[in-house]
Amino acid sequence: MFEEDVRRRIQFAPPPAWVKELDFKRPARLDHGKAPWGMYTWLVDDQARLDVRPQRYNRTIEEVVNLSALDYLANVMLPFNPYYDDLTIHHIRIIRGDEIIPVDVEKRYFVMRRERSFERLVLDGRWTMAINLPDVRVGDIIDTALTLAGDPACFQGEISMPVPLQSGMYWDRRHVRMIVPPTRKLILKPFAAGWFEPKKAAMPDGATELTWDDEHVPPCDYEHDMPGWVIPSRGFFTTSIDSWERVADLMRAGFEGDTDYPDGLLQVIAKIEEDHADVKDRIVAAVRWVQENIRYFA
Repeated sequence: MFEEDVRRRIQFAPPPAWVKELDFKRPARLDHGKAPWGMYTWLVDDQARLDVRPQRYNRTIEEVVNLSALDYLANVMLPFNPYYDDLTIHHIRIIRGDEIIPVDVEKRYFVMRRERSFERLVLDGRWTMAINLPDVRVGDIIDTALTLAGDPACFQGEISMPVPLQSGMYWDRRHVRMIVPPTRKLILKPFAAGWFEPKKAAMPDGATELTWDDEHVPPCDYEHDMPGWVIPSRGFFTTSIDSWERVADLMRAGFEGDTDYPDGLLQVIAKIEEDHADVKDRIVAAVRWVQENIRYFA
């Protein structure tokens, strides 16, 4: 995918009608002890409408407490996958006292490919929208709102995602809202560290609204050498998949039905089988061949 294709997946518009925008007014005082990295998080708001093509709204409000966070907050980085994501920017604005300074994102942004595993010859298909904010100062508040619409086609309309209610940093307010259509069955499972039950409300169109709202959220216990699969925060998993058979159905599509093999691939497979009798050795040999011969999308 070329840059011009990626830019076509980026739009600039107000939030969709289903989003409930939260009011924000900075309190008079800020506890600097809760901003050890030079930034204070006033709000992390995630809202989702879980249709067949889901929409996910996010708004973050963060304050520059001292110079150590100035560079980080002045450079907004928004990763997304243009192969299935449509990214809509609602606003990026700088709040300076009583003044609200809108950022002309459309004129200031650029896109770049993410290549976190370049040394392994792996591209994950993700790009980053980057915006350098002008004249950011200590004491400024950065208010960013966006919506991502879409999911990989291989999910076949299913939903599966983790939702943290806590992080390694202090949050002044955490808000999560989900709109579940009547045709969608949703399963919620708490993280090991626990969660709290959502408020439920019926909507006029028959959908169910689930809301989690918390204030003064302390940071979770986090260790830098913790394995990536460990989730130390409170929160929950949400999924529409109710059985391992359904998981197998989703995964099977990636392995069955494709007989359009590249020239020479079947000969490579036969050679690996001939050279390695043990299945484990064959797997290692196949992985090494892929790493050495193919630049692929992970």
